[in-house]
Amino acid sequence: MPCVGFGTYTLKKGQVKKPLEAAFAAGYRMLDTAWVYDNEKEIGEVLRKASIPREDLFIETKVWRSYHGFDKTLECARQSIRRLGVDYVDLIIIHWPGPGRHMFKQYDIPADFTAQTRLDTWRALEQLYSDGTAKAIGVSNFSIAHLKHIMQHATVKPMVNQIELHPLLVQDELVDFCRESGIIVQAYSSLGAGAKDGTHTLLGHPTVTSIASAHGKSASQVLLRYGLQKGDAVLPRSSNTAHIAANIQLFDEGFVLTDEQMQELDGLNVNKRFAWKGVDPATIE
Repeated sequence: MPCVGFGTYTLKKGQVKKPLEAAFAAGYRMLDTAWVYDNEKEIGEVLRKASIPREDLFIETKVWRSYHGFDKTLECARQSIRRLGVDYVDLIIIHWPGPGRHMFKQYDIPADFTAQTRLDTWRALEQLYSDGTAKAIGVSNFSIAHLKHIMQHATVKPMVNQIELHPLLVQDELVDFCRESGIIVQAYSSLGAGAKDGTHTLLGHPTVTSIASAHGKSASQVLLRYGLQKGDAVLPRSSNTAHIAANIQLFDEGFVLTDEQMQELDGLNVNKRFAWKGVDPATIE
């Protein structure tokens, strides 16, 4: 799995084609999508037009939380693969450890969700892995407790855990558990986000901009490089062609953050979550 991929979250219908084409032109060969992103069909159109051999691409998608359960998971996965227009995906993961919520009526989907339902979802992914529909399987937003429960019952353990990671949310205990368990950590929201009141921003944080200035790089590049040096795979996303190209230029000779700079960035941690409205997945049973 490439250590840098192109994220497509928020790039919905009518928005994903040009950025993805720019990403391929810039050298990205991994893309991350999801059933719920509503862009898989257009991604498939770009894939068919791209002159890139399928074996050189790494395609990742996610089963949406409303599709928990064995049969529903298989249905969701097959929808994604059909939309993408591929015979297989390189990685498919469970998007969220708990159920979905009806947008208006505010009840759980599936309504009878339990920890056993999550195991049934995982069994479906194991089947997709066994029959070659997915070359690898994993999870997203899973806590240590979620991972332990899966691994106690799994035939195939999760290969990847995609989680929110950045200097404001380092999640050391979870990351260490994944490393010790042989689970690859894939970071999303590496650049953080900005609160409406201007607090908890990363791209404009003095520590980040100072390090960027010292290396002659952008704040985004510093934050992505930080993730790589922590041992994480990263998934930058942008609709700006220049930013898309810059976000993969992380391997220039001499562009290595010092131990002191890494410690400075680690020191920004305040356990701030931007994704999922700040909900800690560990609160889900």
